[in-house]
Amino acid sequence: MGSTSRSALFLALALILLAGPALAQVKTFRKEIKQPLGTAMSQDDAHATALAKAKEAALDEAGIYLESLTVVKNFQVAQDDITALAAGVLQTNVVEEQPYLDNGQFGIRVVAEVHLDPAVLQQRIQALLADRPHLDQLKASQQRERELLAQVARLEEQNRQLSTGAEQAALRTAYRQAANGLTAQDWFQKGWALHDSHLRGYSDPTKAVVFYSQAIDLSPTFKLALLARGNAYLDLGRPQRAIEDYDQALQLDPKYEIAYTERGIAYAKLGQWQRAIQDYDKALQLDPKDAGAYNIRGNAYLDLGQPQRAIEDYDQAIRLEPKEAAHVYWHRGFAYDQLGQPQRAIKDYDQALQLDPNYATAYVLRGMAYVELGRPQRAIKDYDQALRLDPKDARTYTIRRNEYAALAQPQRAIQDYDQALNLDPTLAGAYSKRGNAYRALGQPQRAIQDYRKACELGQQSACDWLKKHPE
Repeated sequence: MGSTSRSALFLALALILLAGPALAQVKTFRKEIKQPLGTAMSQDDAHATALAKAKEAALDEAGIYLESLTVVKNFQVAQDDITALAAGVLQTNVVEEQPYLDNGQFGIRVVAEVHLDPAVLQQRIQALLADRPHLDQLKASQQRERELLAQVARLEEQNRQLSTGAEQAALRTAYRQAANGLTAQDWFQKGWALHDSHLRGYSDPTKAVVFYSQAIDLSPTFKLALLARGNAYLDLGRPQRAIEDYDQALQLDPKYEIAYTERGIAYAKLGQWQRAIQDYDKALQLDPKDAGAYNIRGNAYLDLGQPQRAIEDYDQAIRLEPKEAAHVYWHRGFAYDQLGQPQRAIKDYDQALQLDPNYATAYVLRGMAYVELGRPQRAIKDYDQALRLDPKDARTYTIRRNEYAALAQPQRAIQDYDQALNLDPTLAGAYSKRGNAYRALGQPQRAIQDYRKACELGQQSACDWLKKHPE
């Protein structure tokens, strides 16, 4: 065998060895359900029941496998969280569904599959486990489906024992209600899959609203679907519409703590801080250990110009969940900045970055605190790191250029303005300040071009300068 042939063989073997384990890691869980039609069950009812049973069975088996993964073991996931976790990070697909006739028994056959690739799961699992409210909602959804299937099982037992026409009529009505609930659950899960970035890496709230609405039409008391649709409207920038759904969910359950929290967020987006705080207060009355509610109530107090009151809430949030508090530390740091305590703020930004070294916002805010302490070079290091983590953040470029300008480095400032304006051509202030830098470099014509653009975008100071300096 020639050296070329041997090299080709070794390369092929290497590729097989490298590819083999990765391919072997992908697992498929396939479950078949045959749902017979009882005398009181319609074909549509049987179909809805078979779909739910098949999906649940496939997901349960996939959940057992999830338990064996290192990432799940490291997080010490509770047993009753496993199915919800599986639902949040895996997609269940129906691959077959058709009528069947077996020994004179007619029914619906459904086959569902779950494809599990551990290579893409770790990030999804970590993100979902860090989002406790989201996981809790998934658990509530799974519990609702289990209750509906248990109700169907009881109805099937009754169906085997009933004989009178009146009893059969009542049973048909009960089957229809349970089947509507299961179909609503299926629409909800479809909406969730479109809306949930943990599963797909992106979100489509517009389509999710359509699916959530289908679920609500079938089951008007489905409070989780109302909450989810409200959240989708919130993501679409329609907080007032979201509030209508949260109101309806709270009419169904006045102790629905998460609905108060979400409605508070919607009021905050409308700038109605006091109403937002009232909802956060109610949520915390129902669950005094909700660290997230303390954090967002702190944000509301900060927006109301009450940084000291905000700090008290941030303290509570950190005390309750110290290991998940990176974002709370930077919020508290910002509050200390508002109180004119940049050194204390820096300590909080340090804490945030210890918990999450990739937190670009914390680097930017710490840089601004260093500026307040008269340390522009140290600030620039933080801005540099923030831009390494998020090179498309136009505003960080504009912030960093301030320090270059302060250090009499107009050329470097101009480079940052260029970057910022490439990313966001609507930053009027960046045009105006780049014009200042060009003036400092003795390039008045280029400065005038930038001032004109800034004036067109509504920068009044640039308009005033152009009036005072006609060509």
